[in-house]
Amino acid sequence: MFSQLIKLQRKKISSVAPLQTIRRFINSESRIFAKYTIYKNSGALGIAPINPTWKQISEDAYTVEKPGVLLLEFAKARGERAYDWNNKQFFAISVTEMGDMVANLSRGEGVNFFHDSSKVGGGDDSNFGGRGNGKAFRADLSPDGNVWFFSLTDRNKDKWLVPVSLGEFVVLRQII
Repeated sequence: MFSQLIKLQRKKISSVAPLQTIRRFINSESRIFAKYTIYKNSGALGIAPINPTWKQISEDAYTVEKPGVLLLEFAKARGERAYDWNNKQFFAISVTEMGDMVANLSRGEGVNFFHDSSKVGGGDDSNFGGRGNGKAFRADLSPDGNVWFFSLTDRNKDKWLVPVSLGEFVVLRQII
């Protein structure tokens, strides 16, 4: 595979190359990340970067079809070293929100993001007052400054809370 990648980088990809081949190697210089999961007594937090998808608009030009996100996956603890992955909740952080998150958390300031599903076709969900599936993500620094508390609240006021150590936050910041 590595030798194929080198060969493709050395020669120009022709217009007759299948689109799958082009998509496969379009980000050959990009870093690739696996899901990073933080396990705590209160729950687990999975962090997975989702790459953007690309659309070919001409022979040698591409545009972003769907922007990438940072997918946060929350699961409550069911007991010692057991997590309720069947009832997990997701929250997709946009590129702009990632920038706000890194800037604010690096300064020791929290963040609060609300995603309103009524804007995407759900019901009226004005700050959890309606029938939609809105969710709020928060990250707050502990009073002693040693732990970040990442929490997700849904419209039913169900809450998922995972403490994130400063070392785990450094890993998260590198993923972003």
